[in-house]
Amino acid sequence: MRQERKTGEALEDSLDNESRLRLIIDTTPALIYTARPDGYIDFFNQQCLKFLGLSFEEISGWGWTRTIHSDDIEALLAKWRAAIGTGDPFVHESRVRRADCKYRLMRHHNVALLDDQGKIVRWFGSSTDIDDQKRAEHRSAHDFRRKPTTRITASREPTSTFVASAKFSDRNLQF
Repeated sequence: MRQERKTGEALEDSLDNESRLRLIIDTTPALIYTARPDGYIDFFNQQCLKFLGLSFEEISGWGWTRTIHSDDIEALLAKWRAAIGTGDPFVHESRVRRADCKYRLMRHHNVALLDDQGKIVRWFGSSTDIDDQKRAEHRSAHDFRRKPTTRITASREPTSTFVASAKFSDRNLQF
């Protein structure tokens, strides 16, 4: 362990700033990309290429759109084009086809770098796999709704018992 730390530190010390930044971008567990002001994507990190199982040439520009689920692409493009027009941050969720041809729910978040006049210079974006998180939330909500009605019993005297039935829902608490 100590030797691995020394080796890692030596490697990090030997890298110049650009190489260090490239290493960070390519090893971060997120799909990272950049785009020109018009939305044309001109960079994908290695995690992105690996996740999609496609080459840079296949997905650069607008080629990445072929990885978006057909039911999601129209809304995603409408929102992305609106963000390109205004420079507002772009946040959207869509299903993206992974290298194994399975779709995963991803959260896309792109922000514009603006010049002094407020003109878009470049877009920086990331996409994060939220599929497992959303499935867990769905299961948790489903399990909560399926739980039996809670019964509350209170007794002051052995001969008198008060029984109330509590029904829980997402919106309100009813007795």
